[in-house]
Amino acid sequence: MFSKAAYSITINENTAAGHCFLKLEATSGDSVDKVNYFLGSGKDNHAFDLNKLTGDLCTRKLIDREQQDKYELQVIANDGKFETSVSVTIGTCPI
Repeated sequence: MFSKAAYSITINENTAAGHCFLKLEATSGDSVDKVNYFLGSGKDNHAFDLNKLTGDLCTRKLIDREQQDKYELQVIANDGKFETSVSVTIGTCPI
């Protein structure tokens, strides 16, 4: 289970590639297995990387608000037995 039902965050435009800005957290269904994180399929995955071990969500490229001002992601957590997913909405604001 993720610690939140959904995540929503705003980041500054022109955020550089490699900037980590959100840590997603999920617990194992039976509390003994290690949780791995994955990006679900989606058109906005190209802009972000997700650390499969820590749940840290990071920019993959420079975020340009003029090209796109909102991103929608689906993140999946899996402990080898149980799987859950959560929506992540990322807005961009001018600096």
